[in-house]
Amino acid sequence: MGNPTIDAHIHEINGARYDVKLHAVPAKGDLISLYSFLDDSTGDPANKYYEVVQVLHSLHDVTDRVPNATDGSHYVNVFVVPSVALSHFGNMI
Repeated sequence: MGNPTIDAHIHEINGARYDVKLHAVPAKGDLISLYSFLDDSTGDPANKYYEVVQVLHSLHDVTDRVPNATDGSHYVNVFVVPSVALSHFGNMI
C-alpha cells in the first residue's frame, strides 16, 4: 500500500492554479518545483519554481446527524510566488 495522498491546489498569487496530490504538505518558506502536464500540452513552459508564502487547510466537520457528513474533508491550498533562485538554477535540479 502506497503513501496516502492529500488533495491540494497550488495557487500562484494573482496567477494560475494547479490541482495536485501531495504526500506531504509544504511549509511557508519551502521551495517547490512543479511540472505542469497541462501547460506542456498547450505549449506553455511546463517547469515552475515557487516559494511557499502561505498554506491554508480547509476542513469540514464530521457528524452522523447530517446525511453525507460522516467522512470529513481535508483540502490544502498552497499559495506561492515565483522563486527567482530556483528559476535561475532550475536546470540543475
